[in-house]
Amino acid sequence: MMIPEGYKKTELGLIPNDWELISLLSKCELLNGLTYKPENIVENGLLVIRSSNIQNGKLVFLDNVYVNLTVDNKQLIKENDIIICVRNGSANLIGKCAKAYKDYAFTFGAFMAVLRGQNNDFIYQVLQQGKIQKQINKNSAATINQITNGDFKKIVIPFPTYVNEQYKIANALSDIDELISALEQLIEKKKNIKQGIMQELLTGKRRLPGFSGEWKYYKLNEIGSLSASGVDKKVQPEEKEVILINYSNVYHQTIISRKDLNHQVTASDEKIKSCNVKKHDVFLTPTSETPDEIAFSAVVLNDMPGVVYSYHVVRLRPFESFNGAYINYAMGTDYFRAQAKMFAEGSGIRYVITLKKFNNMCLYLPNSLNEQNAIVSIISDIDKEIEVLENKLEKTIKIKSGMMSELLTGKKRLV
Repeated sequence: MMIPEGYKKTELGLIPNDWELISLLSKCELLNGLTYKPENIVENGLLVIRSSNIQNGKLVFLDNVYVNLTVDNKQLIKENDIIICVRNGSANLIGKCAKAYKDYAFTFGAFMAVLRGQNNDFIYQVLQQGKIQKQINKNSAATINQITNGDFKKIVIPFPTYVNEQYKIANALSDIDELISALEQLIEKKKNIKQGIMQELLTGKRRLPGFSGEWKYYKLNEIGSLSASGVDKKVQPEEKEVILINYSNVYHQTIISRKDLNHQVTASDEKIKSCNVKKHDVFLTPTSETPDEIAFSAVVLNDMPGVVYSYHVVRLRPFESFNGAYINYAMGTDYFRAQAKMFAEGSGIRYVITLKKFNNMCLYLPNSLNEQNAIVSIISDIDKEIEVLENKLEKTIKIKSGMMSELLTGKKRLV
């Protein structure tokens, strides 16, 4: 490979001649976390940052642990500290990190470490890059999912000689981080607005202008026909290839589109006919590892010829006086979720709702199809706004990834 003028080859790839490969720990101090015992955990005390307190590169405080211990001031989190996960049951979480944007009267646990130094704005961005994460994974003790102090000593990073270039790179990437954060916050706000509107409109607490008819509790078998006789994956002679809606499509989505389906199976003409998929079909997950995550639903908004559903899901085909999209939204309300948890049978790692019990689960619905349609229109408009923002977020994240690839390797210079 020809090396471009002004660049040199290193173990991490090409970097500019005026950059260096340096030891990570030559630019920052490594601090180990606090070890504590179960009896040290209290309701109020010293907050200990753990892996669960790091989400998407940020500190979050939703799953907190407090201890009745004290630590030296040095062990409290300072502005610009990088808090990094060094030990976890999941190897994928090793190296996950966040940067503190102010001083905190918190410490960090033994499964975490802190990198403290004067160049952390730049180093934090470097640690987000794939090459460095691979280096961390390579140097970690994979059998016990940890990265030790000795492993840290082996990590090297590309480093611009000029402080001004470090600043410009960190600043450019930080600006796009702020844009990503703003989009994430806006999406969360929109989702909270949607949830509030759903809880009002889907329970009848708030009625839309022009509608005054009664609402009624309907069992699912009064709303539509339920079937659990989907296609299995056993191949039989003379069967045709078809596209499958499977458990994961329903569990991970609320709206099923053909573009999201990538599983193919074979089925007989008879099975294809009985397991076909139509507009407004609603699918439910009848099993889960916990009762809190059972009976998730997803709706099909368009006819899907050549698509069938798996025997691992339950299909509800609404009668003509019911809107499938409305039913799907209603299945996300607290009322329906509470029923799902109550009807779930099992223990340990598998819970099930039988077809008979699905038939007896209830939804509270307006008698008027027009009112159902009007409510769906309002909520789906919010869904479209959220989708636009999520697409913008996805594109922005890709832009940052491209910027990191160029700026953190010196392919593009900010000098």
